[in-house]
Amino acid sequence: MNTLLKRHLTCLSLFWALCTIVPTRAFAAPDTAPAAITEKLQQRMQEAGVRGAAVAQVKAGQLAWVAVQGERAPGKAVTKDTLFNAASLTKPLFATVVLHQVAKGRVDLDQSLAKDWVDPDIANDPRRLALTARLALSHQSGFPNWRGRERLQFTFAPGERHEYSGEGYEYLRRALEKRTQLSLPELAQESVLDPVRMTATHWGWNSQLDGRVALGFDEHGKPHTRQDLSHVRPNAAAHVFTTIGDYGRFAAWVARGADLPSALWREIQKPQARHANPAEQFGLGWHVVKVDGKAILWHEGRESGVRNLVVVLPHSKDALVLLTNSDNGELLMRSLISEHLPQGEAINSALDRQLWTYLQNMPHGQVAAIAQKIASAPAFLSKLLHAVHTTQIASTDLPAAKTQQARLAIDAYVRDLRAGSVAPEQAEALVAQLLDTRDGQKVWLAALNAAQREAWIAALAERSAGRADRVPVVVAPDKLARYVGQYRVPSSKLLISIERHEQSLRAIASGMPPITLLGMSDTQFFMREDDTRFEFVADADGEITQLRLLWRGGRSELAPRER
Repeated sequence: MNTLLKRHLTCLSLFWALCTIVPTRAFAAPDTAPAAITEKLQQRMQEAGVRGAAVAQVKAGQLAWVAVQGERAPGKAVTKDTLFNAASLTKPLFATVVLHQVAKGRVDLDQSLAKDWVDPDIANDPRRLALTARLALSHQSGFPNWRGRERLQFTFAPGERHEYSGEGYEYLRRALEKRTQLSLPELAQESVLDPVRMTATHWGWNSQLDGRVALGFDEHGKPHTRQDLSHVRPNAAAHVFTTIGDYGRFAAWVARGADLPSALWREIQKPQARHANPAEQFGLGWHVVKVDGKAILWHEGRESGVRNLVVVLPHSKDALVLLTNSDNGELLMRSLISEHLPQGEAINSALDRQLWTYLQNMPHGQVAAIAQKIASAPAFLSKLLHAVHTTQIASTDLPAAKTQQARLAIDAYVRDLRAGSVAPEQAEALVAQLLDTRDGQKVWLAALNAAQREAWIAALAERSAGRADRVPVVVAPDKLARYVGQYRVPSSKLLISIERHEQSLRAIASGMPPITLLGMSDTQFFMREDDTRFEFVADADGEITQLRLLWRGGRSELAPRER
């Protein structure tokens, strides 16, 4: 056999060997989500006031599809190539970089970082010797989130408790670069970006990003001011710009174990607290929550005009990624988790309980300010209200119909707060019902008694004048099924299709986005977008034959049923 033929056969053998190790599907261009998923995402975004979003679904360790909707900038659509600011979704990336250095023997998780780096600000503090990579990655460094213009200092001894800290990650980055004599971008390229083929991901700003990064929008859909990112440098805790496909591939890789030794992979999923009764649970680079005894990894990214989420289920190798350019982006998270992850409702409930535990352990001096901030921000308020519902309402002996109605009322309340029909003072009063006073300071109630639960549920039903009837009620499935069909509006010839949608209905008309109809009674429904109401009318035999549209000002019109 000649030398050239041997070389070709050798290359061919290597190619097939690599194919057996790394599934080619893992690196294929992601499929576009089915139309039904994209349409539902568009509807959710309209309801939440989110300008641009991208979602990735991972199933069985493979990137199944991505969905993109909305605008990355005024008049410019989000595409698969749109770059989003990852914000704190950078932290799981960095943690994976560190753990690959551990796997290679370059770094010891439990060795003092002082051997490689000591910040001059803490050079005389003996607590510096206790700081390790494990403690930094699990937010037990003892540092504040960011030092700002102040000198770096410990707020508690490393390992004494948890406090979310970007400074801890940055401290570890400096030690890692000293130890390896490689920069963070070089380490990331070697350990994560190349193996996952994240070819569109950038650590820090460069000129290639001009005009490609999604702009951030506030709660009212207006662009944030001062969005110049050209000054940002590679950082262990933030400053990554990525596409939905790239981060989706990363999530899929993590779901498969990230090519890490099994012992390290187990450490990622294990809560790392070195102290008793932690208010939060962190693994290595990830938040950890348990569902049926199995670890769920998750992380959020939050900056001005940025709300992101990644959730990974190691046991099923499923995952979900959400990237948004909106302060309202968190309003999408709950529904996406429920709809696209196994045991999604259970995951949401576990996150609710984790939030409630965190609030109970918050320093009393911070509670009043945090409560006021929550009441003024629809996304934060939604998370709090759902946490209350899960821990204080759904877990009691209240009738199922009442707890279900209260759950639906939460989303309605938040939408009405955004629309202005719930006054800020009402939201503040609703949150205030969850507070008590102890030693002159506000504290979160540990639990609501029966009277407090009833008062809280009643407060959810309160609206500004003229809107007291805008609280959704649960309509039985058999009644909803009677209304499905098509109705023709005589004045405009518009054909309205009525479909079942979750626990209510949805109206679809040509040239218009789908509109969710929420129950007011067994026959009447309303839409959140304006004051239009829909009433289904039966004939003498009880058959639904017409749809009555009731507009503001008392005007109405009957639309006969065609099918």
